[in-house]
Amino acid sequence: MTAAVIQLDQLSKRYGALQALDGVSLNVPAGCLYGLLGP
Repeated sequence: MTAAVIQLDQLSKRYGALQALDGVSLNVPAGCLYGLLGP
C-alpha cells in the first residue's frame, strides 16, 4: 500500500450558521491526482 501524501480526517468547515463541510475524510496516495469541485 502506498503512503498517503494528503490525509484529512473528519474535516468540518462553517461559514457563520452554514455548515459547508461536516465530517469529510479523504486519503490521497502518492502518484494519484484528485480534483474537488464546488460552488
